[in-house]
Amino acid sequence: MLRDIRLRDLELLDRIARLRSISAAADEMGVTSSTAGRWLAHLEACLGVRLVERTTRTLALTQRGRELRLRAADVVAAMNAAVHAMHTQLPRGTVRVSVPPLAVGTCSSS
Repeated sequence: MLRDIRLRDLELLDRIARLRSISAAADEMGVTSSTAGRWLAHLEACLGVRLVERTTRTLALTQRGRELRLRAADVVAAMNAAVHAMHTQLPRGTVRVSVPPLAVGTCSSS
C-alpha cells in the first residue's frame, strides 16, 4: 500500500500541520474540504496509523504525523524543486522553419 501514497497527500499533511486546519489546507491547495479529508484518510489507510488528532475545537498531528511530516519534507521539497527546474529550464528562443515556396502556396488559406 505504500506505493499508493501520493505527493499531494504529503503536501496536505504539511499544510494541515502548518495551518492547523483541514479546510484551510484544502483552500490553499484549491480543493474542497471533503476532498482533503478523503486524501488524509487515504494516507492514514496506506500507512495504517492515525496522523491527525481531531476534536471539535482543535486539530494537531499525532506523534506519527509529526514524524512523517519531518521525514516527508525533504521528499516534497525535492519533487517541487525538480518540477520547478523542468519548467524553468525549457528551451527558449526563435524556431526557424525552412519551407519550399511551392509548399507555402498549397497550405495558404487565401
